[in-house]
Amino acid sequence: MGRSTYARSLRVGVAIGLVLALVAAAALVLGRDKIAELAGGTAAVRNASQVLIVAASPDDAGAVVAQIIARVDIPTGKLVAEEPSSAVTISGTSYDTLKDAYAFGGGQGVASAYAQLHDADVLPYVAIGPQVLTAAVDAQGGVQLTLPVPMTVFDGEQLFSFAQGPVTLSGAQLAAVLKGAPYLTPAQRTVLNASLAEMYADLLGNWKNGLASARDDNKISTDLAPAMFDSLQDCFVKH
Repeated sequence: MGRSTYARSLRVGVAIGLVLALVAAAALVLGRDKIAELAGGTAAVRNASQVLIVAASPDDAGAVVAQIIARVDIPTGKLVAEEPSSAVTISGTSYDTLKDAYAFGGGQGVASAYAQLHDADVLPYVAIGPQVLTAAVDAQGGVQLTLPVPMTVFDGEQLFSFAQGPVTLSGAQLAAVLKGAPYLTPAQRTVLNASLAEMYADLLGNWKNGLASARDDNKISTDLAPAMFDSLQDCFVKH
């Protein structure tokens, strides 16, 4: 074998080895019930009974964090809200709350941190960012929320005031409430988190033009396969 032929063979062998290594690594990351679709760079969860739903919005310092986090039981439609400020370890960073994981991996990062927090398997997820959240709220003519106490929030440009009890919020008003949420007492945040989870589930269930279109337009980040994603929307509609 000539030197040039040997060199080409070596390069091919190295390339094949790298591809195999990447496939093996992807299989480890995606887990037991996920199927890698490496060509598209995504994973598709085809069967799940629980899903984590995440919505991100700026905090009072302007950092985009996970402000709404809830676990959805698909068969029953039950929602379990999570406190975004729950303490977790985010490897390789100095950040230590569940909401901060969004900046280091989006919805998948939050799902991994949530699994660590509860010492459980990583759940599939559905996540939306700040602009999409605001636009979706406004497209639906606002959302209903129950505030445990009156809230006054200055977002750096505008002062918002909200009465205690049921309120209807625009996208900008919801963003203000989310900025002010960490300043409530733990008991008040628990009440608000539950109301936010209900609101978010309703928002997803009544998404204008359907969740499938939002997924296709890359407005929603998810690792659910299409059929599983449709089942989740049915769960929200029945919620």
